[in-house]
Amino acid sequence: MDKQAEFDLCYRDYVDLVESFAKKYGKPTDIKEVWVNERYKGRADKLGTALARGHLTLGTVWEADCSVIHVMISGNASNISISVVYGK
Repeated sequence: MDKQAEFDLCYRDYVDLVESFAKKYGKPTDIKEVWVNERYKGRADKLGTALARGHLTLGTVWEADCSVIHVMISGNASNISISVVYGK
């Protein structure tokens, strides 16, 4: 599998996580899309690359009864990280 396909799969994993949390917790209270470099902005076919290069960070937040849930995806130097953080 080439790098672009791997990056796209990571992005798809993020979307799947967000959809799963939305089913459980409902509509997110906040959605962030932060572009550090807009080179790939508007190019859906390059979202994985934008994430891997650190050009884009995405985050989704839900506020539940006893917690706040953050789901984020970001990258740096061709590595993508997805994190889920529960807090209050």
